[in-house]
Amino acid sequence: MRINFPNLTRPKKAAKHFSQVLSVPLALSQNSIAKACGYRDWYDLETNHNIGEYKSEYSLDAKVNVVLNLTTALNRGVGDVQYALSGSYLLDNQAPTRDSETEIRIRCWELTDLKPVGKKQKGEIGRAKVFDKKPSIVKQYRGGLVEGLTNGGLFTFATSEYTSPNKKLRLFIPMRLYLPYGYYTEADGAKVLYSRDYNPMWRIREGQKPERLEPWLWIKTVNNPKSSDGRDPQYFNDGNAPWYNDKTRVKCEQVLTDYNINRLPMLVEALPLLINSPEPDGYNHAARLLKDYYAEKDWLWEKKQNE
Repeated sequence: MRINFPNLTRPKKAAKHFSQVLSVPLALSQNSIAKACGYRDWYDLETNHNIGEYKSEYSLDAKVNVVLNLTTALNRGVGDVQYALSGSYLLDNQAPTRDSETEIRIRCWELTDLKPVGKKQKGEIGRAKVFDKKPSIVKQYRGGLVEGLTNGGLFTFATSEYTSPNKKLRLFIPMRLYLPYGYYTEADGAKVLYSRDYNPMWRIREGQKPERLEPWLWIKTVNNPKSSDGRDPQYFNDGNAPWYNDKTRVKCEQVLTDYNINRLPMLVEALPLLINSPEPDGYNHAARLLKDYYAEKDWLWEKKQNE
């Protein structure tokens, strides 16, 4: 499939955006975008970009295809590429939504790292009877036990407490990887939204777009004047967590909406690592696993060298 453009404004802006966000050379960004959009190279795109039908917005399938093609061309993570693409407006006139971003990310996983599997296999989506039959992603079967990742944590069930549905359930992104638990306040007044496991996700500064953060960053905080006990504010406690309480889930989602956060944090990229890790790693290990993975891929080094 070839993506057609009425002029070169969008692809040129997108190439600069990718170069800045992913810390890659502009020429690599240009050629990667051209190839992902169905051209031989950037020169081919410059020459033939307006031959054919132009669409102001493309389908989810088209976006998934572009994301995966860009991932191969740029040799970067799917989540990072998707984040850059959704901020470039290459294929859209409108800002992305969390729902559309979630759907794209799940479809990409289903085609790559987390392909649908059969019953009683790692990565199967089943239901935990002890949690009102809410979905759980199987981490491993061992003996008469099942380790599963639910929206709220890693749990071990007896096989009798776990159901493998006859009709396959859809992969999901656990809430614990993207919903905010509270926020830190930095010395300059910026707010840093963090997960239930205290991993930073977003930095919020007035008048600026939300900044997607590496979840292993150390955040230097100051006492928040709104907190009477000196602790940083939190949006819920373990008794009314969003994975058990729909009102709390809506509240946490509204926090993201209020801060114009319509994309996914880097922390969600740990999901395949958590599922495939041979250790009993729960969400509290997500940032460590992700940092080790980025270091193994040399993505941290590349970012540092290009700053």
